Amino acid sequence: MSLSDPVPVCPVCDGTNWDFKGKQPPFLKCSSCSKPSHSSPESETVELQLEEKPKRKKRKRKASKTKVCSLILARGGSKGILGKNIVNLNGKELVGYSIEASLASDVDETWVSTDNELISKISKAYGAKVIDRPTELAEDTSKSEEALLHFADNIDFDVLVFIQPTSPMILPEDINKALKLVSPQGKYDSAFTVTKEHWVPRWTASTDNVKPIEWNVADRPRRQDRDSTYVENGMLYVTTSKQLKDSKIRYGGAIGVVEVPVRRSFQIDSVEDLELIKRIME
Repeated sequence: MSLSDPVPVCPVCDGTNWDFKGKQPPFLKCSSCSKPSHSSPESETVELQLEEKPKRKKRKRKASKTKVCSLILARGGSKGILGKNIVNLNGKELVGYSIEASLASDVDETWVSTDNELISKISKAYGAKVIDRPTELAEDTSKSEEALLHFADNIDFDVLVFIQPTSPMILPEDINKALKLVSPQGKYDSAFTVTKEHWVPRWTASTDNVKPIEWNVADRPRRQDRDSTYVENGMLYVTTSKQLKDSKIRYGGAIGVVEVPVRRSFQIDSVEDLELIKRIME
């Protein structure tokens, strides 16, 4: 090795200061870290003996994030209460409660499906996205599933949260609890909110000849002797894109439930409901 040759770099400490030890072979030792190296006698250049560095493990690619969308159905035509979905409820439009709960939850995108221009503008003002619903899917006889499938045909998502704006006491926690049941780590294909109901004697709705429903008048059971049941309260439903498209309905497969207390389970379908919930929420 001559002075004109390039100075080798120590593979350990990146130093260039070497101590020369002997001539046959010309051993080298780094003066900084004392790491020895040598070349073969036949070679005039110094070939450093490098330790094999461990191969860097390939980073595992993270699985793509599940896209969660919520959909609030808010058509313009309403027979029980005129303009029900944007009726004033304690200073806020009814649909606003559902939009705000969705935006504060783990949902990625909050959507409103409507056929009404005013509802569309109000929904956007609250921060929701809007999908225009065809008139034929917003008739009095139209089913909610028709609007859900229309959304699924036009918007890409993995999990759908179907929220009904007639349940203004919905909380972000209700949505998140249901999502955990249906998420990739969950064990259900769909879920919905329920309210626990203790047994009460029920009768057929007939003014001529009422009859008991699933109990015997001659042997009236005690409430304590009958199991409590869950009542579907209509607040929200969660399902996967695949489940919705395959079954054509809002729930199916393995179904989970999220319990909501009675005081928050009321829906607004009539003027009486509206006045009652106004007082509860005051």
